[in-house]
Formats: sequence, structure tokens, C-alpha cells
Amino acid sequence: MNLESRLLHAYQLQLELLRQCRQLLHEKTVSLTTNNLAQLEKSMEAEAFLQTALTEQEKKIQACKRTLADLWQLSPEEISWRTLTLRCKGEAVLQVKQLQTALRSMADELRAINQKNLALIRNGQLFAETMLSTICPAPTYHPDMAGKGASLPSRLSVNG
Repeated sequence: MNLESRLLHAYQLQLELLRQCRQLLHEKTVSLTTNNLAQLEKSMEAEAFLQTALTEQEKKIQACKRTLADLWQLSPEEISWRTLTLRCKGEAVLQVKQLQTALRSMADELRAINQKNLALIRNGQLFAETMLSTICPAPTYHPDMAGKGASLPSRLSVNG
């Protein structure tokens, strides 16, 4: 397997890991909407494992890029999708374009799911805070002042 093929294979493995992340994010969305904390915890543990795998895969991609850069007498930063498209031949050019499109699409999709999950988390937090303030209102009487007839101003007081 030549170096270009190794790099494309590394990107393909990265895409597969990102697809698994997408599945976990969908599971997280379901657990957030159904308040299933056990499922949410499982999803987050699996997500941490996948993050480690993605970090390792990124290291492999960077190593392939450094090797190609040395071979092509470029800096590793110059190894871009455009460079790969120009340097590859035959079917590899199509594979480069397909991988680039798939990775960009996956990044957009993951970003959208993460934004939805963030909105669900914020909504849940606001709901919990509202419920907590309803069942445990702010204190208007301080125990240190027992028997002295004094009270602290309420946050909801008209005068306070």
C-alpha cells in the first residue's frame, strides 16, 4: 500500500469513528428528551472511549502527512485535500474528493446534533432551576434572628 493509500485509509477509519460518534450523539439526544440518566451515562462513557480512538487516529493521519510531506518535499501543513487531489492518480482522486465531502458533511451533522443537545441540556437545567425555586423558595426568615421578630427581605418582595 503506497503512502497516499495509507493516508486515505486513515481518513476512512476516522470517518467510521465519526459515524459511531453520530450514533452516540443520537442516543444522547434520546436520553436527554426522555430523561433517561442511565442511558445518558452509558452514551457519555462510550463517547469518551471514542474520543480517545479519534485522537489516536488523528495522530496516525498526522504521521502519514509528515511522511508524505518529506517524500514530496513539502511541509506537513501543505498536505491538504487540494494537494492530495493534485498528487493522486486515477481512482484515488475520486476517493479523495468523496472522503473530503463525507468528512465535511459529517462535521456539519455532528455540529448540528451537538447544538440540539446543548439546547436540550440548557432547557433541562432551566426547568430544574425553576422547579427547585418553586419547591424551595428563597428564604424570607433567617433562623439566627429567631425570637427577634426580624426577617430578611425576599427576592420577590415589593419593598425589598
